[in-house]
Amino acid sequence: MPIASARRLTATLLAAALALPLSAPFAAPAAADHHPAPEAFKVDTSLAQDWLNGMFLSWDRDGTAHHRSAQGLGLMHVADSRGYDHPGASEAEADHARDMGYYVIDPHKVVQTSFVDELSEADLKRATKKYPFMFGWYPELPRAFDNREAEKMKAQDPDLYAVVKRGFENSKAMYDLEAEFPENLAMLQSWGEGHRWEPISDFQQQAVIDDHVANIVRYIKETDDNDFGYRFRGIFIDVIEQWEGFKFKTTRPMRGEETERYALKPEGKEHKYGTFREGWYHFLGELRDALEAEFPDRDIRYIWEPTPIYPTWVGPLYDGKYDSVTPELIAKIRGDALVDEKPDLRFLIEDRLQKPEGAAGMDNLENNGGWPLSRLGSATPDLFSKNPHYPTQLYYLGEIVSRGGIFISFGSFDRSRQTIDQVDPQFSLIRAVSSYEDGNGTPADLRVWDSEREIYSSPTAYADMDALVALHPDSGRVYGVLIGDDAQVPLAPGVELSDFQSVNAFWEDSGTTGAVVQDGQTLRRADGKAGLPGEPVAFTAAVGGHEPGQWLFNRPAGELHQDLSKVQIPNTELMNGGFEEGADGWSGAGAAKVERVKSPTASGDHALKVTNRIKPWHTLRQDVQGVLMFHREGRYRVSAKVRPAEQVKEGDFPGKFRIMVSLFEEGHRSDFTTDVVPLNRADEDGWVTVEEELDIEWGDWLERAEMYVQRTGVTGDYIVDDVELEYLGK
Repeated sequence: MPIASARRLTATLLAAALALPLSAPFAAPAAADHHPAPEAFKVDTSLAQDWLNGMFLSWDRDGTAHHRSAQGLGLMHVADSRGYDHPGASEAEADHARDMGYYVIDPHKVVQTSFVDELSEADLKRATKKYPFMFGWYPELPRAFDNREAEKMKAQDPDLYAVVKRGFENSKAMYDLEAEFPENLAMLQSWGEGHRWEPISDFQQQAVIDDHVANIVRYIKETDDNDFGYRFRGIFIDVIEQWEGFKFKTTRPMRGEETERYALKPEGKEHKYGTFREGWYHFLGELRDALEAEFPDRDIRYIWEPTPIYPTWVGPLYDGKYDSVTPELIAKIRGDALVDEKPDLRFLIEDRLQKPEGAAGMDNLENNGGWPLSRLGSATPDLFSKNPHYPTQLYYLGEIVSRGGIFISFGSFDRSRQTIDQVDPQFSLIRAVSSYEDGNGTPADLRVWDSEREIYSSPTAYADMDALVALHPDSGRVYGVLIGDDAQVPLAPGVELSDFQSVNAFWEDSGTTGAVVQDGQTLRRADGKAGLPGEPVAFTAAVGGHEPGQWLFNRPAGELHQDLSKVQIPNTELMNGGFEEGADGWSGAGAAKVERVKSPTASGDHALKVTNRIKPWHTLRQDVQGVLMFHREGRYRVSAKVRPAEQVKEGDFPGKFRIMVSLFEEGHRSDFTTDVVPLNRADEDGWVTVEEELDIEWGDWLERAEMYVQRTGVTGDYIVDDVELEYLGK
């Protein structure tokens, strides 16, 4: 990323939403200066994968909003989980869901072995009212356990408690056969409050697998609605590698040295499979067999979200550890598409993954092939767009889509629980571009992402820091957002856009707009028509003078360059630690102010001075959430050179120095701090070295993470140089 790019922040909503240090906006030259576009390109029909054309959001449980947004963008598959309104609930819901395919999210969690057959409808109604969490997912066994409700039930409704206890103990993995229920159950994950946690099903029992499969098929048949065209298409599992040692931070560890035998065998229960992992593989295979038998016309698909892709899913699946896991079973369960939730994009250059369909298998397993890039991708959460020092959605779009990968919507927008209609339009559209590009069959070798110029260019889509525009493969209309005031998009010769329509947050037409105009062969904002400066203008437009296979968007002037051997994502390391290229990324906490200085320095030509410290905690900081989430939990080395700014008398040691990394999640703060270093540890030039290795860990999600270089105990100015934050691994 150019230095100039790292220094400039725009005042547009893209800077507020995508929030990246932006480069100078690309100014499109006059039409005559555009490179002439080829008249046609050969469409790559193998890229068109209808079943991956979807909006797989799930968190806020507002099915209507998800369906509306997907319909508006022409993404005709959605994620579905228990609790959504389904077609038939209302006419409005039916209209929004009409003709959609849906994927069930985590069916093994939300549709589970049932214990309610022993209870009457009246008993269930009373139980649900009295114990809303434990029975809130009726008629399926609850996904999670509530200790407080269980204690209340045990004291007030012992017969009901006995039914619940029996249901859990018959179907869940055991942690300690000697412990009293529910302490005998194995925990997969704790749910925030502490008293709510998720037991894991005992997939070593064939009876449990059979019950799960039967209940999932029953649930899908009830939800599948041919009257509205709301039809089942497949399964989406979030964190497919759930057996990975139950290593969530809040997880109760399993006993014994056999680390893969997660379910202890209760008396009277038969364990057909020796380990949980082996049983999990067979559950997925038997579920697919049952679904394909029940829905023979649906072309059922499995989409998995392993994180990271190769070590947690591909490697263990292909290592041939279990005789019962045959190549035929692997072919059923390996996943038709894999998407990584975390921001690590190394799968884009991982040749162990990217074998063409039908190629020889991995690790001496034949005929299973790999996953072409068109079936590999990212579901990187939108949180990474909310800070000027995080990687941007545009960089993810460019790196993934230019290689032919998929960039899907899954999860919430920045975990703020805001609904889709509160999301800026570029966030919705940017996730749709990969589906559009594949649907158009635009060859990957014609898609170019130049990270230096911050431009994505192809015959059917164009994006830079001020614009995002793409051709919809089915409607033939252009969908776009012009963000910056200087937004200009180069159109191919002969292309004519008309019928400019503004859109609402759901990408539904909301009336003709004059805010966007075609000026020669350039698409731009109309003067005085855009509203507030920098306000994004979302629109659709009809396309004339264009046929399938012809270029819609011209290449911008100047050569575009892309190095496919590496992934270019900015700001996944600490910014400007030596201050030689500026101080961007650094700021003062509290009233503290920062300024670059040329003297004194520990090395190089510049250091950073921290002033205006009214209180001792007013100090130097940098937001490092993007760094931590890119590298994940583990050991980090932190270091810095620091010194007081004032002249210190011999024998006087005012204040001490330290480095602290603070994490914020769900309102809780965790501090990881070095030992304090006094001034008497300074070298002969007066610099104190602070250096230490910290084991940094967190729970499910980081809401914020900051690194502080502090002078403690006093409010005097100080100078900092050579700051480092290095990931050392697990």
